[in-house]
Amino acid sequence: MRKIRLGAIQPHYPSLPPEYNCVRENFSADPQEIFEKALIPYIELTAGLLEQAGEAGCGAVTTCEDLCGTAAFLARTGTREEGNLFPDLLELTAPYAEERIAGIARRYQMNIIACYNRREGGKNFNQAAVFNRKGEIVGSYRKTHLPPNEMWQVEAGTELPVFDLDFGRVGVSICYDMMFPEMCQSLSLKGAEVVFHPTAGYG
Repeated sequence: MRKIRLGAIQPHYPSLPPEYNCVRENFSADPQEIFEKALIPYIELTAGLLEQAGEAGCGAVTTCEDLCGTAAFLARTGTREEGNLFPDLLELTAPYAEERIAGIARRYQMNIIACYNRREGGKNFNQAAVFNRKGEIVGSYRKTHLPPNEMWQVEAGTELPVFDLDFGRVGVSICYDMMFPEMCQSLSLKGAEVVFHPTAGYG
């Protein structure tokens, strides 16, 4: 493993506007409107900080957890007609975030570990995608230890992958994963030299 400058970003996100608060009875339940007016600004806040990391010469950087802000919509379960917009919002936000992050990774030739909720195969996952310096996704880790609120709508991952980047082998753990020391022990046994830890918790 060679020397590299690492970065970690943790934005202070603004609260959702009240009209988009899904626990209110009469919230605005238009996924496209929420995406454009509330969630794109979340993503762009992270994008701006990633660009700062690139300007600072970081060779690899991790975002916080849930960079798209979709976890705020976990609480409204049930059907789409009952106001559960979580799956719809994942299908809107993940492609947008991936395109933005890939462009930043290419522009600054920077590895990026980006954590966001993503829908795949009819299931929702809290995942961290690993982008290389060319902006390519070389793989992803799906959060294996879910707190109760995520279990309402998110599937737990079943694997602990490691990823070979140009500076060394890395692993990823997400938020609540930190409560289980076996996680990092397992990644270390697989050869991980750095474990990136995106989180939305603990202040």
